[in-house]
Parts: sequence; C-alpha cells; structure tokens
Amino acid sequence: MAHAMPMKRILFAGLLGGIAAWTWGAIVWVALGLHLPSINSFSDPAPIKAALSAADGQGTSGMYWVPSLKHSADMAEEDQVAAQEAWMDEATEGPYAIVYLHPEGVNAHSMHYLWKGLLLEILAATLAAWILALACACGPLPYMKRVAVVATLGVFSAIVAPILGWNYMHFPGEWTLNLVFDHVTTWAVAGLAIAWRIR
Repeated sequence: MAHAMPMKRILFAGLLGGIAAWTWGAIVWVALGLHLPSINSFSDPAPIKAALSAADGQGTSGMYWVPSLKHSADMAEEDQVAAQEAWMDEATEGPYAIVYLHPEGVNAHSMHYLWKGLLLEILAATLAAWILALACACGPLPYMKRVAVVATLGVFSAIVAPILGWNYMHFPGEWTLNLVFDHVTTWAVAGLAIAWRIR
C-alpha cells in the first residue's frame, strides 16, 4: 500500500548520507591519496605559469581551450566554419589542453571549500533520499535493494559527468576512471546510510 514518507525522515536520511559521502571522499582523496598518481606535474612549471600570466584572457577567470577556438556572435557563418576547421587541425596536431584559469590565484589555505563540499553532499544525498522514498512509496524494498537504488544514482552521475567528459572533452583515461570510482563508491556508501532511514 502506498505511503507518504515523512519529510523529517528524508531530511535526516539526507544528512546522514551527505556526511557518509563526504567522509568517504575525505578517506579516498586525503587519507589514502588514491587519485594522486593520476595527477601529473610539469618538471618545470615556471614557463607554464609565465605563459598563463602573459595570456590570461584580460584577467578573466574561466575555462580556456588550447588551442583557442576563435568565435563571436557577429562572425559570418563561413568564418565560423573556417575557425572550427583551423581549431580541429591545431588540436589534432597538439598539444591540446583545457585550462581552468584563475589569474589572481585561489586561497588554497582556506578550508571553506570542505564545508561547502559537505553542504553540497548533504543536498545531493537529500535528493537521493527523496528519490528512494518515491521508489519505496508503493511498498517496502529489502535493505540491499534500497542501497542499490542510491548506488545506481552514482552510476548515472558517473556516466553523465566524467565519462561524457572523457568522450567530448578528452579527459585522460586514468583520471576518468578515478572519477568514476568516486561517483560509484561514494553513492554506494551514502546508500548504506540513506537506506537505513528510508524504507
């Protein structure tokens, strides 16, 4: 028989799931450092920093492609096609890069991003708890099936985020696999907590 899930239970499940997801991320990234081997370093980063400082897009933070794709709203269609062809030739020849640029730097000493990350994990886990509540609305599910519902959301997010990025934006394979591992295992772990409260 269908039943409405109390909102307090969904919110509490989201809190527990978010804390579980955040804690698992801290274990994987900080305690174990499992992703560090897939992050490469330049043997001499000074020329890269100098080049970025000299070509910082007029001080504008944002994403930049190397090679640059020249485009503007007032370009004629044939000019847009020619620019795209030129970009594809340069990208094929290499090197190719995607740069997330902050010309003024970022406050790497601040821990605010950790607490913001926790809040975002709780928000995502609350959404997952609500989806699980919908799945349980027509009748009870065994605990492991409830966990599987949440873990499947991790598989879904892995496909639409890192795997699509690997396909369209040429993310490195090892980095992509690490992100897929993150998505799937994080939401399996969160599912253990969420499914405990949502039934």
